[in-house]
Amino acid sequence: MDERQEDRGHGKGPLEGLLVVDFTTNLPGPLCTQKLAWMAATVVKIEPPQGDPTRHTYGGNMYHLTNAGKLVATLDLKNDPERALARDLCAAADIVVESFRPGVAERLGVGYGFVSNVNPQVVYCSMPGYPSSTPRAQHPSHDLTVLAESGAISLPGTWREREKATPSRPSLPVVDIAAAESAVQAILAALVGRQRGHPPSRIEVPLSEPIEYWSAVRGTSVAAGGTEPIPPYLDPANDLYLCGDGQWVAVSAIEPKFWTQLCRVMSLPDLWPAADPESWDWRQRQRHGPGLQDQIEAWMRSRSRPAILEELSERGIPVAAVLHPSEVFEGRSAQELSRRPPPYFNPSGVILPAAPATDAHAGIIRRLRSGAGGWKEELRQIPTA
Repeated sequence: MDERQEDRGHGKGPLEGLLVVDFTTNLPGPLCTQKLAWMAATVVKIEPPQGDPTRHTYGGNMYHLTNAGKLVATLDLKNDPERALARDLCAAADIVVESFRPGVAERLGVGYGFVSNVNPQVVYCSMPGYPSSTPRAQHPSHDLTVLAESGAISLPGTWREREKATPSRPSLPVVDIAAAESAVQAILAALVGRQRGHPPSRIEVPLSEPIEYWSAVRGTSVAAGGTEPIPPYLDPANDLYLCGDGQWVAVSAIEPKFWTQLCRVMSLPDLWPAADPESWDWRQRQRHGPGLQDQIEAWMRSRSRPAILEELSERGIPVAAVLHPSEVFEGRSAQELSRRPPPYFNPSGVILPAAPATDAHAGIIRRLRSGAGGWKEELRQIPTA
């Protein structure tokens, strides 16, 4: 990494000059505001006295992945002077993001009612576990429990998982990621609306809602099928396969042009001479699924992964190796990954400073007040590394 290129990104991204006050912890909120920082917004992260829990879990990698280039201060919002500072920050902010349970931000003095009264143009985003208007509003939530309620993990991910009839849990925290992505979209839409003269209002992005929409991509077709034994999206030609060398590959020969090539490379017409398998659509592939899956698996087991990748790629069939994270990231740390915004967020190639230490900027932030001239400009000039 060329440290000479290191810059907080201000003046080099689409959200340059905007101030974000971030009252979130763990993954969904910090991931949302990390993307705002990638777009060159100034993000002031207010952590509780005990700090963000992710500083101390999973080796701190989650914290490093979601807090690069931010300004960080620890404030006890139950303490009047520190709550006053937080309110000063909110009064100067363009965007406020919080992830408290419904009603907590109000009790701490940084709820939408107060903030919008002193800062009518603020874009205020709340990220509770459940909608504040429902009986579940105060119920504790976590990625896995919300995922379970969405219907997503009751659906099998592979043909063999279908036979086991057990829930299939993804390794990624998809609920948290879905909520973060949705919150970024909603905030950017509100900023555009503000530019067009529409007064901002409170945005609520409950963790439970985006994942339900994601689940509907699969779940509605299953529900429409009623008692159909095989979910419509499962296809023996769109699955994970164990190779002869103990490695795994993913094959997605869904469309007729890919399926035809897969039939030919595996000589399936010879195995099904009276059935013309090349003409099968997904329904027919499902109908013959058990036998078809056995034959495809046997073909995969007779070859090494490199041979399979070469043979199927030559035929233009979508195929990929199932890689371990160590192969994907090749020694790149969580810090390095978060410090380099993807070009579609910030095309300037800026490198952000690493996630700061606990309370790294508290001394400077405590000396500032929203009424002082150049408040936002002062914040933008605070060094983070």
